[in-house]
Amino acid sequence: MKAPRLFPRWGILVIDLVLCLIALAGAYQLRFNFQVPEHEVVLLLEVLPLFLGVRFLSFLLAGQQRVMVRHTNTDDAKRIFLTVLYGSLAFGVLSLARFYFLDGLYFLPRAVIIIDFMGTAILLIASRIVMKLLYLRSRSAGKDSVRVIIHGAGEAGLITKRTWSARARRTIPWRRSWMTIPPRQARAWKV
Repeated sequence: MKAPRLFPRWGILVIDLVLCLIALAGAYQLRFNFQVPEHEVVLLLEVLPLFLGVRFLSFLLAGQQRVMVRHTNTDDAKRIFLTVLYGSLAFGVLSLARFYFLDGLYFLPRAVIIIDFMGTAILLIASRIVMKLLYLRSRSAGKDSVRVIIHGAGEAGLITKRTWSARARRTIPWRRSWMTIPPRQARAWKV
């Protein structure tokens, strides 16, 4: 039997960092109404390695790369939210430290940090959910439906049919072929 193929941990980190860059670009676009001034782009390019370093370090400390995406649950969403929150707080502290102690410029504008926090959290949580849904769909793809014949079971057969009909979409991939009822019961039920 083939061992299941797992996505490498470094790949998860790379995808997370790319999503962080997408969220940062979107935050800048939203903050400056889709017309980012040239001097802001120059300032961003200077701090981009530090931005990626803080995000990378926060993901490593939180262990985001160790989480199996196919087993994502609400605890993982909470962990992602808190990791991104702490990273954004670190950006706020770095921004204040740069402004007051270095050159009087902010690391990132406050509005960009806030928009980036929301965008990054949403993108990372949504990507985990999408990957889990794709995994679950791939697991159930290719399963054959089971053809079922219930014969001569009377009331127990009807109960079984109703149970399978109620659960067919969730658990059992089956398709009803025939439902036969003994003749004396058929007259009583007027089928």
